[in-house]
Amino acid sequence: MTATPSTQLPRSGTETRRMSRVVGVRMSDSDYQTLSRKAESARVSLSGYLRNCALDAPQVKARRSKPAPSLAEIARLLVALNRIGNNLNQIARSLHAGGIHAPEDLQDSLRALLAMKRDVLELLA
Repeated sequence: MTATPSTQLPRSGTETRRMSRVVGVRMSDSDYQTLSRKAESARVSLSGYLRNCALDAPQVKARRSKPAPSLAEIARLLVALNRIGNNLNQIARSLHAGGIHAPEDLQDSLRALLAMKRDVLELLA
């Protein structure tokens, strides 16, 4: 059974916004840099920025971005990384000198280092 135009469901928003045409534009490097900066400050893609400007109507939503990590947060992570590095250095020196270190110390340092790595990667993502 086929639906007649009067009984068809309205198209979804995704289908009505589907972009199928590609337009190539030539420009100088400086023009490209200017447009890229403006698109970035508007937090939209370059093509979305150009579409908004050309059509005089904002149709592209701003991209959601994570806030930049604060200097205090970066400083806290660097201090913690330095402490972990110092601990690992002391453990390595002790092992090279023939000293026996408890495996728990090594595991604690490794756990702390992995947690710090995870924090840094989350900040940079």
